[in-house]
Amino acid sequence: FRNWCIFCVKGKAKDDPHRRKVKQEEEQDIPIVSIDYMFMESREARLRRKEINKRRADNENEEDKGMPILVLKDSRTKVALSRVVPHKGRDQYAIERLQQDIANLGYKKLILKSDNEVAIVALKQAVKRERDQDIILEESPEYDSMGNGEVERQIQEVQGQIRTIKLNLEANYNNKLRDDHPAIPWLVAHSASTITRYKIGEDGKTAYQRWKGRKYARGISEFGECDIYCKLGSKGVDKCDERLDEGIWLGAKDESDEILFVTNEVFITARSV
Repeated sequence: FRNWCIFCVKGKAKDDPHRRKVKQEEEQDIPIVSIDYMFMESREARLRRKEINKRRADNENEEDKGMPILVLKDSRTKVALSRVVPHKGRDQYAIERLQQDIANLGYKKLILKSDNEVAIVALKQAVKRERDQDIILEESPEYDSMGNGEVERQIQEVQGQIRTIKLNLEANYNNKLRDDHPAIPWLVAHSASTITRYKIGEDGKTAYQRWKGRKYARGISEFGECDIYCKLGSKGVDKCDERLDEGIWLGAKDESDEILFVTNEVFITARSV
């Protein structure tokens, strides 16, 4: 093979290795925040969906694969985030959630990258319009399945983490968790956060350290574990009342590290367990 030979190039050439693109993104002055959608569903949910579609006599619709999950990867810090959103495209919750996640990264200027799917381009455009920030929109080349390779690889890792935590939760409760269970959005968010907080990179640091300049030091429980938490605002007041209560642990906020609990179908934030 000779790269100067037009016949060699036409007959034998392969796409440029994407690892080179990843390296370029890492070294780029402007941070690249890549986003993409993914879907996850169990076998039971897939069969149930197919039966519903058959009765409706409609073609399979991608939106019927369950709740779409928006995955974000920051090329500079390697922060990974995943959020269940109600719908693909210009959904108000998705816009506000992505705006908040971008703000938390702390960049004054960034490239917001995705593939050229209509729904995700519309989401990016809406975020750019509503944020007072220098955001450059970028789409990967058409028909290049790995043009947004950094977030594609992150999706695979997040999916594995979701499966692992879900299987552990099901074993602890001896019960199968349905895809539409209220805990799923919290589980999805927690799965990416564990990668950000605890996965050590080649430089010996976690993404959380590169992002915030310190190690993640807050205590952690198993997702879905019943734990005791300290009520917010209880210190120094109502000294005859209990300061601790029980709840189900759902993770911690990325922006504030406050711990999330649910108790009696009410969501609670706490400062410690």
